[in-house]
Amino acid sequence: MSACPRARRSRKWARAYLESAGLEVLRHQTGAFSGRAVFDTLLKAPADYKVRMTFSRHGDKIYIVSGSAPVPAYEKFMRIFGVAAVSFSLL
Repeated sequence: MSACPRARRSRKWARAYLESAGLEVLRHQTGAFSGRAVFDTLLKAPADYKVRMTFSRHGDKIYIVSGSAPVPAYEKFMRIFGVAAVSFSLL
């Protein structure tokens, strides 16, 4: 994501959202997917789940694309979650 104030506010909002949901950030990255700034996270969730959650801002709205799986099965679905995150677009 760019260093603009709007992008920083989006990341701050996303982190607060994740913390309030009890999700632990294992890894994160910022960047551009399909020309839009995103905050992409890999999370540890209760009940031994991993979650990939990608936040992207479109105007005044933040959209979330999420995929989850039990930790033992996450590697099997990891690529599918990535494709969903990078291919998201508004209709």
